[in-house]
Amino acid sequence: MQFLPRRTGRVPRRTGRNCKIDQSGGGALAGKAVLRVGPVLVPFRWRAVVVAGVLTVLLLAALVVSLSLGTPYVAPGDVLRSLSGAGTPYDLVVRDLRLPRAVLAALAGAAFGVAGTLIQSVARNPLASPDVIGVTQGAGLAATVALTSGAAAVLVAPAAGCAPSSG
Repeated sequence: MQFLPRRTGRVPRRTGRNCKIDQSGGGALAGKAVLRVGPVLVPFRWRAVVVAGVLTVLLLAALVVSLSLGTPYVAPGDVLRSLSGAGTPYDLVVRDLRLPRAVLAALAGAAFGVAGTLIQSVARNPLASPDVIGVTQGAGLAATVALTSGAAAVLVAPAAGCAPSSG
């Protein structure tokens, strides 16, 4: 793994094996640093790496706080000791009761973020939402059909969740 410094001149840089990388203004890699992993060059921006690191630390801090709140209250230090396997009286509460819910909540939030990003990229509109592509209308239609057809109330939510989009 090797970091390549950003070049300021407009001269393409030879990296060997007939590969040229233009890290000057206007190119595809303008303003990006390049990480070489074997034969693969991975462009990245330091700002994005720092922001991702800060957000990861904030997510872990929120996870520790969410594991400590509740009845009984568990001090954050005890939460960290329990997660590290040091053995505390709160192992059952932290690892078996609260941790699965907190991890599932973080994964559900990540899934919602990915879903929103996918909808926005498919619609090529940064303001796109599920109603733009008809997901909301399709779910409403399926729920209405389930209610008016005399289906049991238990089937309304699954029918709305499995509805095709009408957009």
